[in-house]
Amino acid sequence: MLCGEVPLSLHEGRRALGGQIMPGEVITDRYAAGVEATACGPAAPEAIVRSFLALMEARELGEAEQLLGPGFTMQFPGSPKMTRLEELVAWAGSRYRSIRKNIHACDVSPYPDHSVIVCHGTLSGEWNDGSAFEGIRFIDRFELRHGLLTRQDVWNDLTLVSR
Repeated sequence: MLCGEVPLSLHEGRRALGGQIMPGEVITDRYAAGVEATACGPAAPEAIVRSFLALMEARELGEAEQLLGPGFTMQFPGSPKMTRLEELVAWAGSRYRSIRKNIHACDVSPYPDHSVIVCHGTLSGEWNDGSAFEGIRFIDRFELRHGLLTRQDVWNDLTLVSR
C-alpha cells in the first residue's frame, strides 16, 4: 500500500471507498489523537469523512459512532439539532427508505485546532412510496478535531422534490 492510496477503514475489507484494503493493512495501534493510522501516519480528514458517510449509508451505526467526538452535533434541512446517529435514522425514516451519496468532490480547510471538510454531490435513493429519486444536490460540511467528527451541517434539495 502506498501513502495516500487507500482511505481510512475501520474494519477489514472496506472496498466501498475505492481501495483494495486487505486484512491487516490497517495498523490497529491508535494514533495519539485517537485516530487509526496506516503505515503512512494518521488518517487524512477527507478519508475520515468518506469512511463515516460509507458507514452511515450501510447503516453500520456502531462503527460510524467510533468516528464521533465529544459533543458531536448534526443539523439537516428541516430537522432539529441531533446528537445521536439513531436520532438521524429515525428522523430520516419518515422521509425516505434509502439514500446514497454520489460525492463529486471534498475540500479540506485545515485550521490550527481543527479541520473543515466540505463535500458536495448528488443524492439518489428510494422514497417511502417505493419510487426512486436521483440527481438531488447536497452539500455536507464537517468539523474534525483530533481525528474525530464534532459537527455535521447538511444542505440539500430533498424537500423541493419530496413525496
